[in-house]
Amino acid sequence: MAFSIVLMPDAEIDLMEIYDWYEVKSKGLGERFINLLDNRLNLLSKTPTICPIRYESIRCSLIPDFPYLIHYEPDLNTERIIVYRGFHTSRKPLWEE
Repeated sequence: MAFSIVLMPDAEIDLMEIYDWYEVKSKGLGERFINLLDNRLNLLSKTPTICPIRYESIRCSLIPDFPYLIHYEPDLNTERIIVYRGFHTSRKPLWEE
């Protein structure tokens, strides 16, 4: 059974800002980002521990074709994927500062 995806408020803001930036850069590119994000979240919902732990219990998954990482934590007890943030690969995550 697939895990449910829970986007935390900061993740929602991050992902919408990324979408907006790409959509302004080139019409349709934001949609492509969202489609690849959805595909990645679908994969994570089926294989929640596929990505290695990077920060304590936080795992990171690269969005294909875009320089962004989804920072998430699978909750094996409740069968949920908690998405905390979406960061550009060149940025230092807040929990690393």
